[in-house]
Amino acid sequence: MAVWPGGRCRARNTVDNLRPPDASVRSAPAGEPMTGGATLRPPSPVQFVALAILVPAILVVFALFLGGEYSRVQEARRVARTSAEVTKTALELRAALRQAETAQRGYVLTRNPRFLAPYRPAQRIAEARLARYRTLTGDAAVEEVVAAKFAEMDQVLSLGSAGRWDRAATRIADGEGLALMGRIERLMQAQIDRSDRQTKEAGDRFEARSRSVQRRAWALVAIITVALVLGLAVLWRLRAQRWAAAVAAQDASTRHRAILDSTSDAIVIFNPSGSIEQANAAAFRLLGYRPGELERRDVACILDIAPGEGTFHERVGVREDGIAAPMRVDRTARASDGREVPVDVSLGLMPLPDGLHVVASLRDVSERQAVERMKSDFIATVSHELRTPLTSVIGALGLLRAGSAGELPGPAHNLVAIAENNARRLIRLTNDILDLDKLSSGAMQLEMAEIDLAEVAADTAESYRAAAEARGIRIAVEADDGPLTVSGDRQRLIQAAGNLLSNAIRHTPDGSRITIATRSQDGRALLAISDEGAGVPMEFRDRIFDRFAQAPSDQGGGTGLGLAIVREIVGGHDGSVWYEEAPGGGASFVIALDRVRRVARDRIMLLSEDAKTIARIAAMVEADGAVLEPVSTIAAVEAAARSATPPALFLFDLDLAAERHADLRTWLERDPDLGEVPRAIVSQALAQCEAALPFDVVGWFAKPIDEAAVRSALHESRTRRQRAGGPVILNVEDDRDLGTVMAAAMAGEGELLTAPDLATARRLLKERTPDIVILDLALPDGNGIELLPHLIDADGCPIPVVVHSAQAVSQALVDRAAAVVTKSRTTLPDLRSIVRAIADGRTPES
Repeated sequence: MAVWPGGRCRARNTVDNLRPPDASVRSAPAGEPMTGGATLRPPSPVQFVALAILVPAILVVFALFLGGEYSRVQEARRVARTSAEVTKTALELRAALRQAETAQRGYVLTRNPRFLAPYRPAQRIAEARLARYRTLTGDAAVEEVVAAKFAEMDQVLSLGSAGRWDRAATRIADGEGLALMGRIERLMQAQIDRSDRQTKEAGDRFEARSRSVQRRAWALVAIITVALVLGLAVLWRLRAQRWAAAVAAQDASTRHRAILDSTSDAIVIFNPSGSIEQANAAAFRLLGYRPGELERRDVACILDIAPGEGTFHERVGVREDGIAAPMRVDRTARASDGREVPVDVSLGLMPLPDGLHVVASLRDVSERQAVERMKSDFIATVSHELRTPLTSVIGALGLLRAGSAGELPGPAHNLVAIAENNARRLIRLTNDILDLDKLSSGAMQLEMAEIDLAEVAADTAESYRAAAEARGIRIAVEADDGPLTVSGDRQRLIQAAGNLLSNAIRHTPDGSRITIATRSQDGRALLAISDEGAGVPMEFRDRIFDRFAQAPSDQGGGTGLGLAIVREIVGGHDGSVWYEEAPGGGASFVIALDRVRRVARDRIMLLSEDAKTIARIAAMVEADGAVLEPVSTIAAVEAAARSATPPALFLFDLDLAAERHADLRTWLERDPDLGEVPRAIVSQALAQCEAALPFDVVGWFAKPIDEAAVRSALHESRTRRQRAGGPVILNVEDDRDLGTVMAAAMAGEGELLTAPDLATARRLLKERTPDIVILDLALPDGNGIELLPHLIDADGCPIPVVVHSAQAVSQALVDRAAAVVTKSRTTLPDLRSIVRAIADGRTPES
């Protein structure tokens, strides 16, 4: 079944943690052990990831900061080196100029060529220093002045070399060279001053940055110190919490061990592999083992609760909603000495971090079985010792009353009649006690067969018609048209209906009317017996089906077991019986049994002429609960599409004969009107035909045909039909009048199924998977919460539940339910709105 929009999986609680409203014990979620009443939660990785990111990030930022400071230091050093080199180059240039000037003047004054020897080397040195100076400072003015200075000195030397010494001395004396030299020194001194200022500024900046780095370094040291202190505090806190948790765990373990050892039932805990992990003292006493001897032994050494193959959980019946059969009665446990101990086994689940453990509680039922044997022996004795003499007494009294021993006088005849009547009453009581015991213990075998409940009603009425007519009471039989087929034991159902009819005859006035009617309601067959008596007192109705229960006003002489026997017989048929007031006054008892349903099979129509394809697909669909109808003409397909009951799926085999293949392809390409019926294509050359078809198909079957693909197409077709009809709503409500009103209120919202009790609800859940459940908690045969483990759809998701009850609802049930509404406080239109919101996939406001 497809998940209706309101029935998709919701991330909330599982059914495992739900308990009835009076439950007060809450277990820890799976994977979270309990220690001393507190839940230990696993450490969060977020904190560790954040710390792992934060610490490297701080270090990276600090490293980048240090890198920037290092770059600034390198820049300051570069500025200082440049300034020093500028000063040095300027001084060397000035020295070379002075040396050249001294050589020039010495030569002119002395006219001795030896003085001229340093001139040219000094000029080369000056040119080299001047180029370096230009590179360092970019100052072209000095270069021009130096060039002018050398030009002036070369002119003077040229005059001297020409013998014009006076003219050369005059040029030296006129001060041009001195002025050029002064200008050069001023320019270089200005550059030296600028370099000194830059060096000083760089030094000042370096000092300031050093102080800033020092402050930041101390701040980082403070941060690291604080972080270290906080880390130590957190570590100490974690160690303290771990110590407290260990102490609490040890205390809880001691308490649990004391509880296990103090209980009188044997408790054995099995790990996920089926080995015994722990057992209490009662288990050692019951099975005769010493402590430690059972550990790591397989379950089969003491119990046969996990037969077959597969994992331990599969063999023991562990499901998503718990254990399939948690109570295993009348089992046998094997003791250490080989003796067999009769036990009742109760199984439960205990989620632990290492997996799901199974807890088995073993109760020794040896004494109970001994008591049951004593009771059986007593009943057998009663059966023999009472029935036999009572039969003789009744026979003898009957002969006396008939005059076999002579005519009795009038008073004696009356006394014999009284004695015979009471003897018959006593044997009826004996028979009722024996029947009730057999029914309660399951010793009475029911011979089940398909029978018509209307025939049971007619036969019962005929059996009691003479007794009723003796008092002028008319028995009317009313039945719906058609048979009401149920599965049951004909004689036992006649006995149950006879008890009700006999009860009605005793309590209805003479000359009145008793009606025994059969009808169908909500998929069940009902048999109702109504009288015109005074009815059942209100204070007696809640125990009317108890053993030996008789109303204070009951003067009919009954045994008080008839209705109890009816309840047991009907319960053995998985049915229900209840009392209600008759429409015209009086009492009405109703028996409800499940009808035998004839499930209609899905029809699959296949257009094909290939016998192998037809046989192959027929086997597949029949295995899936459907029936294949092969046809060979397009006209048959069109007729089926227009019929009142079209097929569930059309299959088209495109691999027809060549002369018919073109006609079929042309017909398919026109997108024929086949209604809402899904379609699937069967073809050998699948890829060639897929692009040519204009309509949507639910399956493409390439030959050889895959069974899984056919099953998927059938599932899709069923899903489409179900979605087209709206959601399936299961209303579990014991009040029949309210159920009728709710059915009218929900008209048009989807398909409504009604269950008046748990038994009916379980039966409907086996046949259909609803999309929404409206659940009452107070039901005649139990609490509505018992249905929750069964409210799981085919995909394993919880079915949305709307709790509609007058009882208080536990928080666990509130968390599980889609909505919780209170009777008498919520109107039916509001309830309808909630159901509609769930069906639309919205969150209802309850």
